[in-house]
Amino acid sequence: LLVAGEPIETAFLGISGTEPTQGEAGVLITGVSAGSPADAAGILVGDLITVFDGNRVETIVDLAAEVRNHQPGDQVTVHLSRGDRELDLEVTLGTNG
Repeated sequence: LLVAGEPIETAFLGISGTEPTQGEAGVLITGVSAGSPADAAGILVGDLITVFDGNRVETIVDLAAEVRNHQPGDQVTVHLSRGDRELDLEVTLGTNG
């Protein structure tokens, strides 16, 4: 719903990332914004996000599309690899708008 003059709120995770050059496909986290939903959930630089809210992500474009499909305040599960560990983290998406 668009109302004239109202900003459009989009969901916000608060990471920057890239695709790894070797190994498993996913989004390699290169930055986490301080105080962001990703930071609050415990996502760290070097983590490899492979699944976002049940959907496989192989590129940063995939991840951005998944985040855009949600609303601020939505709680999602992020599956990631950290070294040789697999983790599921709960993230409450923020507002970017």
